[in-house]
Amino acid sequence: MKELVGDSGLEAPGDESGPSDLGAAARDLELIADVAGALLEAVAEDEICRLVGTGLQRIIGDDALISVRTHEPASGKPRPPFLLGLGASARNVIALIGGEPVDVDLEFPPAIKASMRLGRLVRVDGGVVELAGHILPPETCEKLVDLLGLGDVHVIGFVKNEQVLGGATIITRRSGRALRQAAIEALVRVAAVAVERRRAVAALSESEARYQRLFECSPTINTLFDAECRIVVQNSRSVEVLGWPRGEAIGKSALEVFGPEGPLVYERMQRVIAQRQPEQFVTEYTRPTGNRWLRSWYQPMIDAAGTCTGVQVISQEITDIMQAQHALRASEASLVRILESSSDAIGVSKAGIHAFVNPAYVAMFGYDSPKDLLGRPILELIAPESRAVVQDYIAKRAAGLPAPESYEVHAMRRDGTTFVMDCRVVTYQFAGELHTLVTLRDVTDTRRAQKVLLESERLNRMIAELASDYFFHLAVSPAGEVVMDYASKGFSEITGRSIGQVSSVKDWASFIHPDDYPRLLAELRRAVVDQQPVETEGRSYVRGGTLRWILIYARPELDEQGRTVGILGAVKDTTERKRMEEERVKLQEQLQQAMKMEAIGRLAGGLAHDFNNLLTGILGNVDLALLDLEASDPLAVTLREVNKSALSAATLTHQLLAFSRKQLIEPKVLNLNDLIGNLQKMLPRLIGEDVSLRFVPSQDLESVRLDPGQFEQVIVNLAVNARDAMPDGGALLIETANVDLDEPYCASHPGVAPGKYAMLSVRDNGCGMTKEVRDRLFEPFFTTKPKGKGTGLGLATIYGAVKQAEGFIEVDSEVGKGTTFRIYLPRLTEKAEKWSREGAYEGLPSGTETILLVEDESIVRDLAQRVLSRLGYTVLPAQNGGEAFMLAERRKDRIDLLLTDVVMPGMNGRELADRLSLLHPEMKILYTSGYTEDVIVHHGVIDQGLRFIGKPYTPRSLAQKLRKVLDDED
Repeated sequence: MKELVGDSGLEAPGDESGPSDLGAAARDLELIADVAGALLEAVAEDEICRLVGTGLQRIIGDDALISVRTHEPASGKPRPPFLLGLGASARNVIALIGGEPVDVDLEFPPAIKASMRLGRLVRVDGGVVELAGHILPPETCEKLVDLLGLGDVHVIGFVKNEQVLGGATIITRRSGRALRQAAIEALVRVAAVAVERRRAVAALSESEARYQRLFECSPTINTLFDAECRIVVQNSRSVEVLGWPRGEAIGKSALEVFGPEGPLVYERMQRVIAQRQPEQFVTEYTRPTGNRWLRSWYQPMIDAAGTCTGVQVISQEITDIMQAQHALRASEASLVRILESSSDAIGVSKAGIHAFVNPAYVAMFGYDSPKDLLGRPILELIAPESRAVVQDYIAKRAAGLPAPESYEVHAMRRDGTTFVMDCRVVTYQFAGELHTLVTLRDVTDTRRAQKVLLESERLNRMIAELASDYFFHLAVSPAGEVVMDYASKGFSEITGRSIGQVSSVKDWASFIHPDDYPRLLAELRRAVVDQQPVETEGRSYVRGGTLRWILIYARPELDEQGRTVGILGAVKDTTERKRMEEERVKLQEQLQQAMKMEAIGRLAGGLAHDFNNLLTGILGNVDLALLDLEASDPLAVTLREVNKSALSAATLTHQLLAFSRKQLIEPKVLNLNDLIGNLQKMLPRLIGEDVSLRFVPSQDLESVRLDPGQFEQVIVNLAVNARDAMPDGGALLIETANVDLDEPYCASHPGVAPGKYAMLSVRDNGCGMTKEVRDRLFEPFFTTKPKGKGTGLGLATIYGAVKQAEGFIEVDSEVGKGTTFRIYLPRLTEKAEKWSREGAYEGLPSGTETILLVEDESIVRDLAQRVLSRLGYTVLPAQNGGEAFMLAERRKDRIDLLLTDVVMPGMNGRELADRLSLLHPEMKILYTSGYTEDVIVHHGVIDQGLRFIGKPYTPRSLAQKLRKVLDDED
């Protein structure tokens, strides 16, 4: 395309010989001014196109084809053009070659569209073919050009704000004069302004119409007031709701049109205008047709200068809502009156807090007014024993979980007294929140009456249960003959006999035990003669031949003369009561036996403690003396005998400690099967070839906690006792099993707790024992063996060991039928440790470390010092904790080990060790004691992790223990 640019404002481009005088320019200006005035007054875009077309024709002349059109504002698509020029002949030619001019100019090719965006007059290269070639065949276009003598094609767009609003197409004749570009462009610019203005006016008009429709059709009441609070505009809804005549209210003040509420509305508007801030109000308006409730929004109208020119009031009718609220409040008030007049205690709570209570509710809890309870938690009125239950129910309801709708709890009055309260609960939603309605009743008297009734029923049942199993009546003749003439149904059911079979008292011998019949007969005769009630007990045979204990109560019947004419009697089966009495006696005997054993144990433990200190000195000094003598020395032989006797005495003290459960033990978690398995090679040698040994282990036996060395001795003692009970040989059976002991079993075995146990059973088929022997079996020094064959401490030691392991032992034995010992130990779920018997000692180890020796017994301290010195150790002796602390405090060199007695005057061994560990943290500790009631021992069990050697100890055992502790890396 080639743009036509004129040399002057109104001079046609390329027309060098054309007019250039000021007159032509003035005429163009006059033309443009004339057309511009009409354009700016045009009310339609078609009119604008017509005015532009005629204006262009006046500038160009009639010898050209002119097309003017605008585009749709929304889509930008061109509208049908306004055509003029070339006369009727041009139109006829176009019609002859096909098509109407209106069809030819409907759309532009893209290149021409781009040219029109410039807003200037542009010549189209290619002319008519370029312009219409996309809708007419090229040959048609060429015919058109030839027939009409067409020349150049020019286009110009109506451009405003870079937007093409429309445009004009100019097709000149070959013989036509040159175009005056400046005039054409000036006219088109005016046209663009006119189109834009027209569209703005149309848009504003449409907007106003739309707003008016919205304003008019709005379901809300819309009213505009000026700064003087006079109505400017109102919609139809205001007429409908408030009854204002349309048009009559315009210009009237709010004081006039709002009736009684006018001053209030006027004051609100004045405030909104003054403060220039929107406000919202709810107002009830009085109207002849019925009051109306409106929720109104008062919006100040501010102009561009910032001045408040009035108020827009938008109101929504809420009459139905307010009437519903009033009805609801009336209903609530009615409900409150009903609830307050109810004799039941009724309350409403939210989140566990009182929101409403009626007078009956207040009175039930002893308060004066509902104010005393409103806002307080419900739980404050619940007795402590029931609070957890009520709190759980409240939490469940809050979480939407099921909770009982009816239940009873203990409540608490203001004065602290409690009562039983029946609760009926209903939950409901109000204002989006969960509320709970409760109806309460004090059922204390009801429950008390029910309790009395239940107690009465229980008493009646008890009386019925205690009542006689059957009644009988004996008739006494004047001659003194006694005959049974009546017996209740129970008599024949229990004895299996009819009255006819035993009508005479003599016949009673058929169901009364022979040993008891004479005494029973004598008692009945005494009732007849002495005329006094009698009560006697005996044994009776019942149906099936079973012997039962019965209690017979007989009361004489006297006639008017005071003679005995009959006996009324009742019989009660007392077999179970007799059994319970016998069981009670047995349990009492067992308790006395346990108390006796405990007293003996305390005595034995005390004696063993003192003996241990003495034996430590004796054994230690004998061992030291033997180290200095030749084995063949006569004195060495004597000392070995002394050593042997002292060892026997030490064994005796160990047995006493074991019996008293004060022997020091180091328990382990073991399996009894493993423990017995370790002894299977040794036991046959102990019991001899005449006794067969069989071990039946439980395959699923669970573990127990015990001292393995101690319980090896228990098993050995039981095996040896069994051997002694079978002098001519026999069989020894050892079994293990898991057993569960229940409440009924434990009730008949004092000292036994229900639970899960591992059982060890040792059974022989020897001579057995009598009840008298069984009752004293575990007493220390009691033995049935010949003099010199036993100390009587073997079974006592077993008893103590079992008790120390928190178990118990049972014995079943009959003379000639053998004996069975059953040991029950608490079962554990822990895994059993592996354990095997230690081998013999290997040598006498020595050392060069420094040892702090603390012992209050001088004989033991001197012995230990001599032993340690001979073994190569540096010894620091002290006779008590205070002296030892001073020695350690003064010593700057290392102390490798503290060997201390546990029980000493003043500071005990545990306290001393704790204090010295601060001075010498590298120091290891070895405790020693001859008794177990010490600070490092609980029930005979050494605290885990503590190192200990018991008294009496030998130089060898002390040397080995010391070396083990010193070499231990822990």
